[in-house]
Amino acid sequence: MERPSDEEIKNWQIRLIGRYVLDSQDSPNGLSEDQIIRSSTIPQPNQILPPGAPQLRNYIPGRMNVFLDNNRKVTQVYFG
Repeated sequence: MERPSDEEIKNWQIRLIGRYVLDSQDSPNGLSEDQIIRSSTIPQPNQILPPGAPQLRNYIPGRMNVFLDNNRKVTQVYFG
């Protein structure tokens, strides 16, 4: 899988950073739809990483790495 263009990467960063990642069965608990993103809508392959989670170190150019804080809010997105 090829690495996305810089523009595509920036678009995903804008779309995800600051939003809360929820699984499909999770309730938004007072969050509006524009504050959340469902994990099923994040393109594969991906790693969704809460604090302290082990990160795969093999380099896959097209893999999206999504870092979360303790509240499941996206803090960082990069590919590789």
